[in-house]
Amino acid sequence: MAERYVIAGVAHVRSAWFAEVASWASGGATALDFMKCVSVAELRARIRAGVTISAALVDASISGIDRDLLSVASNAGVAVIVVADPRVSRDWQAIGAAAVLPPTFTTEQLLTTLASSARPLPDHSIRAAMEAIDPAPDPGFRGNVLAVCGRGGAGTSVVAMALAQGLAANSSSVCLADWTLNGDLAAYHDAIDVIPAAPELIDAHRTASPSRSTTESMLHDVEARGYSLLLGVRRVNDWAAMRPRAVTAALDGLASCYRWTVCDITADLESEADTGCVEIEDRHALAHSALAAAELVIAVGAPTLKGVRDLVVLTSDLVDAGVPAKRIQHVVNRAPRSGRARSEICSALAELSHHDVGQSPLFLPDRRQLELIHRCADRLPDHLTVPLTRAVTALVGPSRVLDGITAA
Repeated sequence: MAERYVIAGVAHVRSAWFAEVASWASGGATALDFMKCVSVAELRARIRAGVTISAALVDASISGIDRDLLSVASNAGVAVIVVADPRVSRDWQAIGAAAVLPPTFTTEQLLTTLASSARPLPDHSIRAAMEAIDPAPDPGFRGNVLAVCGRGGAGTSVVAMALAQGLAANSSSVCLADWTLNGDLAAYHDAIDVIPAAPELIDAHRTASPSRSTTESMLHDVEARGYSLLLGVRRVNDWAAMRPRAVTAALDGLASCYRWTVCDITADLESEADTGCVEIEDRHALAHSALAAAELVIAVGAPTLKGVRDLVVLTSDLVDAGVPAKRIQHVVNRAPRSGRARSEICSALAELSHHDVGQSPLFLPDRRQLELIHRCADRLPDHLTVPLTRAVTALVGPSRVLDGITAA
């Protein structure tokens, strides 16, 4: 039986060798199957999940390649081959790399290195490996949709990013959608190119149902955090060109492509019935579409007097918009450490709310130097992402949790 190599690759987007290896594999001239990983974290997750891989081809300039990763790969039978970078001076093989390739290499050099350090796989296992790494959803597939909202200053976008990163640690198919009217996520991710974004995705769904590849091409890979980002509107009045049914179709399109879609939404939820204004429905179409589709709504508030009041009002607005209380998870961002202070916040939420406040609030601690992390678009700390992800996946329920994520 013929044998082939299944290679997982991690590199910067503009790395020339990365595109060349993909071309060699797709052209069929070499016995290679090449799977792109958007980050080292994604590669690590796939190896730990038992995905069948012959070797990992990694760029020396990517952060996160260390003894721990190389040990995890070696124990799983995955040979890590480092593509050297003249700017990085390190003895890779001394810390566990199977081999090192020059910055520019030929197909012969790659195949020779694979033959000496990696194990080929029989053809019948290639398809299984491909499906395990990037399973193609069934025609009726629909992933989980989560909505994150909060009043100004609560840190809603930070919570949305932390949730997306936490989910991406266990899934290779996570989308963070800027579904707001101010498009703040572009600044948080240091985005240089702001097109395509939500307006283009929505416009594409006005008269057609774009393919999965077309939809995915409108998102930007956030390598450090492992998720794909849909940038938001560039001007607050862009809503005037976005029709409600096209907005709903665009969100459905994301859900048909990604196992988790996290929507950062604006907490303005008034309807025509509330205001008597017909246009208000169009203006808030983004928020209402996300609330209608979401398995869970994360309501974010600050631990201040005004922050708690805002969270109470937001809860009332969500319930009035048709969101059941059991589908709301309160998150108190930058929460105090004191147990007494947290207990007082819980009591205030229960006493002030005219509705059932649903789940017990989740308290996320403050994090110093978070502004510096935003400037670098670096990974958010685990003490923000882990408890949030556990709480959310526990509430979504085992029947809706995909990719093996558990609440444990």
